[in-house]
Amino acid sequence: MSTKFIANHVRNVVTAMGFGMRKSLKDRDLELEAKLMDKFTDLGLSPTDLEPLEQFFQSICLLASLCYKHNPMDVKAYAAIYTILLLGVDDLFSEGSVICTFAHRFGTHEAQGHPFLDCLARLLRVETPKLFGPFGTNIIITATLDGINGSTLETWFPRGLPKLMPAFSSWQRTWTGYSLAYGCFIFPNVEFPESEYLGRYVQIKPSLRDVISFMNDILSFYKERVLAKEVCLIANLAQEKSISDLASLKLVCDSALS
Repeated sequence: MSTKFIANHVRNVVTAMGFGMRKSLKDRDLELEAKLMDKFTDLGLSPTDLEPLEQFFQSICLLASLCYKHNPMDVKAYAAIYTILLLGVDDLFSEGSVICTFAHRFGTHEAQGHPFLDCLARLLRVETPKLFGPFGTNIIITATLDGINGSTLETWFPRGLPKLMPAFSSWQRTWTGYSLAYGCFIFPNVEFPESEYLGRYVQIKPSLRDVISFMNDILSFYKERVLAKEVCLIANLAQEKSISDLASLKLVCDSALS
């Protein structure tokens, strides 16, 4: 199985998804960036604490504008803030004692011990119910807690687990991708009231979760190889099924289209 074959296979998957980034990353959504500055202030993040996150503003705001272009500005801002905070929190996983208690502290309303985590907790607790119905709010919160827990597990086993049982890789991926939360951002309550629309879109949640995770893994495969990251779905599936990474990539591509 040649690299050229795999490259064409990935290209076909992206084309079949109808994905196309018409804008350049040099473009900016200045309105959204300005709104984020205000929202982070409202969430209690000081200018000093916010400074390390500002490097993500341009790209994440553009991403939110592209992925949630049909949604109101407040939803785009929520998605961007959520993503930027997760990027900031990602650097904290080396401090396992700080991050692994997030769920417990969230439930007991205790201070998290880091401004990024405190800001994320406030975002989930205060802002989420303003934009999403009770069902969507619950999914976003639980998906976030699961994502942090799954990423903590990856930190504890940086080289992966010694031998992976069948289906473990896919199960772990549903934790670490936050994909159920991102799927909920598509259906804010202001546009799709749960009282009217929940029964129509809830059944696509499992497929939406999988597609978001699969496409993330497919599109980030090159980055993972450059960084020699050993703990990712494609590498884990390769180990689990005793196949090459390229064969695993093809398998994930096929799953995304199935």
